[in-house]
Amino acid sequence: MSHRFDAGQYPDVAEHGSLAAALNARMAAAGSPHRFVSPQTPTGLVEAVVSEGGEGGAGVFVNTGVDGYAVRFSRQNWVWAVGATPDKHRIVGAALSWLGGTGLAQLASDWDFIKVTELQLSYERGDAVETQWEILLRDEESNYRDLVVSASLNPDVRRHFPVLGHNFLLMESEFSSDFLASVLRVGPGKYRLYVPEADEPLLQGGGDEVVARLARRLGSQGSATA
Repeated sequence: MSHRFDAGQYPDVAEHGSLAAALNARMAAAGSPHRFVSPQTPTGLVEAVVSEGGEGGAGVFVNTGVDGYAVRFSRQNWVWAVGATPDKHRIVGAALSWLGGTGLAQLASDWDFIKVTELQLSYERGDAVETQWEILLRDEESNYRDLVVSASLNPDVRRHFPVLGHNFLLMESEFSSDFLASVLRVGPGKYRLYVPEADEPLLQGGGDEVVARLARRLGSQGSATA
């Protein structure tokens, strides 16, 4: 369902009839050919989207939020930065910079309402896999600490992108949507290894044992596709 914002809080949006139209008035004033559009079937609170270059191109998503407007900047169909500001002039200025190819670090420097993380900056550098491993290895309090350390020492495992939450996931890359393997902690130093094609665990054992089995699986997959 599309978010219903308070016309008193966003008077010029009400005047133009939609958030997209209000932003486009500023786009036109800036002499830009880019235009925001309101999605036919909005997802969540998203109210306006502008994109360039089709699939894999840059995009800017805007919705009304508690701090004015929440803004997401995407590339390769992935969110690279977020921000919040009540100023639509700043939204349009940042959007034009992003769509024009401005780098992420420079964008955040030029527009202080934009927030980027260490991992997001690594997308641009092209070293997201290594950066993510470094981030996970800094967490010495994690229940998965022994598994993460063991996995980081195995080159077949470390070349993939790790995600740590309720369980430990291994992805092909930072932009993958499917996991290669999932590891669930079932007790101190004990884990279950799951793979996408099976409901039952492939193995249950200690961290080193699980990592060794995972590495063999990844190595055999790499040999099969080489």
